[in-house]
Parts: sequence; C-alpha cells; structure tokens
Amino acid sequence: MLYSTLLLPLYALLVTAIPFRRGDSNDPKEYLVSPLPGWDELPSDYAKPIQYAGQLELFAENNTDYFFWKIIDSDKIPENKNRTTFWLQGGPGCSSLEAVFAENGPFKLNEERRITVNEASWHKISDMVYVDQPPMVGYSEGELIRNLYQVQVYFMRFLEKYFALFPDDLENDIYIAGESYGGQYIPYVADAILKRNKNLTDGQEEYKLKGLLIGNGLVSPDEQSLSYVDWFKEKLLIDDSNPKWSDINDAQKACQDVVDGKAASPNENYAFSCRSILSILLEATKNDTAPTEQQCVNVYDYQLRDSYPSCGSSYPPVTELVTPYLNSSEIQHDLNVKKPVNFTECSTDVQHSFTATNSPPAKELLPGIVSQIPIVLYNGDLDIICNSDGVLKYLSNTTWNGATGFDNADNKSDWVVSNEKAGWVLQERDLTFINIYNASHLVPYTQPLVSRYLFDFVTNEYTKKDGAFISSPKEGLKN
Repeated sequence: MLYSTLLLPLYALLVTAIPFRRGDSNDPKEYLVSPLPGWDELPSDYAKPIQYAGQLELFAENNTDYFFWKIIDSDKIPENKNRTTFWLQGGPGCSSLEAVFAENGPFKLNEERRITVNEASWHKISDMVYVDQPPMVGYSEGELIRNLYQVQVYFMRFLEKYFALFPDDLENDIYIAGESYGGQYIPYVADAILKRNKNLTDGQEEYKLKGLLIGNGLVSPDEQSLSYVDWFKEKLLIDDSNPKWSDINDAQKACQDVVDGKAASPNENYAFSCRSILSILLEATKNDTAPTEQQCVNVYDYQLRDSYPSCGSSYPPVTELVTPYLNSSEIQHDLNVKKPVNFTECSTDVQHSFTATNSPPAKELLPGIVSQIPIVLYNGDLDIICNSDGVLKYLSNTTWNGATGFDNADNKSDWVVSNEKAGWVLQERDLTFINIYNASHLVPYTQPLVSRYLFDFVTNEYTKKDGAFISSPKEGLKN
C-alpha cells in the first residue's frame, strides 16, 4: 500500500512533464569536447570518436544540472549506427567518468595523464552517454536527493533536456547500462520511461527503450546480503571456528528477519543489519600478521588484498590518475564544465544521504519491465559485494513472465567468446543472467573485450550451438 501511495504523485509528474519541443534545443556544437591532452598522439589509423560533454540545466530553481559525456564512433559499422546507451555508475554517489577511463570508455590515461586508446571501448558497439547522477555526483550539481523516486523524476528531466539537444537520437534504439548501485537506478529509470511511453501527450515522442544491462547490480540489497556468509565459506575465507562467528550469525538472523518482514522497520531498502554482515566478515577475516596493505580481502575481487578498513575502496587502481586529471581546470574547460568543480570519484555526502528509505528495492520493478523489454544481468565471478550467488538468490523467488525463478537453475549454458569459454548463462522468459569468469565487480575493467559482447544478449546477435551461446568477432572490432 505504501508503494502505491508514493508512486501516484511521481506518476503524475512523469505524464505531465513539459512537452518535448524540438525548438528548445541549443546548438550541440557548443558541447563539442576540445582535444584532450594526448589527442594528437593517438595512432594515425585510430578513428577518433566524436564527443560532446557539458552540464544540462534541469531545474533552475534549485540550481540542478547533470553532466553528460556523449561518445560516438566516427567510423561506425552499419548495424551499430542507431543505438544510444546511457551509462549510470553506482555508489550511490560515484561518477560515471570512472567508467570512461577505467572500464568501457574510449580512453585510458597514461602516467603523464595523457589519453591513450582503449581498444575495448563500448562506443564501437553503441553511442555511449555517461551521466553523473544524482545531484552532487562528479560534475553534476544541485541539492541532495534521498530516494529512488526522485532519481526517476530527475533523470526523466535530464532525458527531456538531452533529446532537445540531440533530437536525432530519438530515432535510436535506447539501452540503459551500469553497475553496482546502478542496479537500483536502472530499473527505476526504465520503469519511468516505459510508463511515459504509454502515456504520451501531444508533442511528446517515444523513447525507444530496447533493453537493460546491469553489471554486478545491487538490485535487492537485503536479500543479496544474505549470500555473504555462504560465499565466504565456499571460498574458504572463513569457517565456523572463527571467534566472530556468533556476531556473524546474529547479523545474518537480523537480516533474515528484515527480508521476511519481521523487523521493526520493514521499509528499509538496505537495512543496517544486512549491511553489517559484510563489515563483520571483513573484520573477522582480517589478517593482522600480513603487511599493512594486505590485511583485508578486497570486496571487489576476492583474489586481491588491501589495507583494513579500506578493503578495496581504492579499486580499481586508477583513481590516483583520474581524480587529479578531472580536477584540472584545463580538462574541465575541455569538457565544458561551466564553473570549477572539486571533483571526487565518489561523493561521501551522497553516500550518507541517499538511503532510499521507503523506495522498494529495484527487484520489485523487474517483472513489469521484463514483460516489455529484455533484461541482462551480468556478474564477474570474483566479486564479493554483489556476488553471483546473491543475484541468483533474489531471482529464485522473483516471478516474471508467468513463472518464478529459472525453471532449472542448474542447467547452465556455456558462453563462448572468440572460441574461448568466457562464462555461463541462464536465460529464460527474456531475462538473462551471465556469470563471467575471472572478472571483478567491474567487469569491463578486468574483462574488457569480453564485456563488449554483452550487447549480444539484448540485440540477439549470438548464435546457439550444442547448447552454448556463441559470440563471434564482428567486423570492425579488434579482439
């Protein structure tokens, strides 16, 4: 009942938004990105991407604007010409510009902070639009927001402004992708788009949303937290002889009560008792005899170690290059940032304020979405914080397209990329789950070339042979 009550005013906002008018557009040329340091040193045979970036004003009354960076292949192969993918980073509070330089963007930074080519960039598959959101993330500005319904309203406003600036993109197939806490954002945004499309008013045009790609997503935070104990035991990181075992069991029971609706605060999206399980496990497995920088398991890649209590917070190891680079006045000028911004990779203010209390977990939106468009959930198998077991746990009791869970979760199919096994797949009723071998929480960082073929599952470009999903090299892509 609470969910419906909260949704009604939002729904009204979505369907009565200011109508889209092509005449509102500014000149896109004003958003062209200036040549970044290293641009002239890129290989002569490299098709330099076309880039637009800057801040779009959303609400003048509270000084809110969203920063975007749009990247287009200047040498597109025909089948990729009409796609636009919006990328949303997680956190909550982390900038999508991390993905530009550390994951699936066109560039990497060398030690001199000059751009070099990322041969596995996703812009070869789809136009990519990296968005800093919610407000106060990265180069985006405004007032703090606290729940996922506000994310819907703000992002729909961003899309209105974006398509006014780039009206030709209304003809493109639209995808939304991202990772981690993006697993909350993405379904909420998709739900808002699909509702808008069903209630278009005069002057509005459809947003041609075709699919979602959610990587290591925190889609059902409390349920996923219940996977940590078994996961640590399975990887031989802990056993029940640990002195903290009683504390671990107490936290697990308290979290289970939340999931079962027995807790005193059933409206928590990510209950403290559930969040605490991983913290207790990390403390319990701390190795005081190891060198300082190796005392804690890295929650984003369990094969790695880090200092305690960081436990992976500086992963991937590119922050020391990217943060000062994006804080440079020269770079901010090149990216059309209107006024100086103190850039941080992740905003602690947003992390502390964005509690999403009374916003149901995004899992509750999946059935309605997947009844209309395909959803791809993909996970790196080295991740702890949003591990594959946790995703399968919440999917096992999710009902979509007429049935609950996968009919046979043990019937996994191989995923073969360029003649090598890259992972395994479960796929039923327009929902696909992919477990990717030797990949961390940030799949495009650890398996860049493999990650680009994830699009095959929303565009149906794979083949099936002997029960396996086969992704083959495409014209114009290096492997």
